[in-house]
Amino acid sequence: MEYLSELKKFCQLLQKNRKTLCHLAVSATQSPIKYHQKDMQYVISWIKNVRKQIELQTKYVMKPKGKVLIGLSANEPIIISIIPAISALVTGNHVTLRPSTKCAEITKRIV
Repeated sequence: MEYLSELKKFCQLLQKNRKTLCHLAVSATQSPIKYHQKDMQYVISWIKNVRKQIELQTKYVMKPKGKVLIGLSANEPIIISIIPAISALVTGNHVTLRPSTKCAEITKRIV
C-alpha cells in the first residue's frame, strides 16, 4: 500500500520540522509553545497508530466519499489541520485545506 509509505515519510517530515512548525504556531496564535509541542506529539503518535491499524486491517476496504474541504482553525493550527486531512486522504478522498489567514504559513509547511 503506497499511502502507508507516504504516511511514514510524512511522519518523519513532521518529526524533522517539529520545532519550526511549533514556532510558527506560536507566532500565529500567541499561545505558549508547550501547547503546540503537545499537539505535535499527539499528531505524530496518532499517525503512527493509524499506520498500525491500516497494516493490521489490510483486507478492510475503505470507500472514499469524494471531495473534502477542511477549514482550519487559527487557535489550533497543527492538530486541527493534520488529523482530518490524513483521515480523509487515507480513505482516498480529494482534500482541500482552507487555512486561517493567521496560520497560512503553517499550512504551507505542512502541505
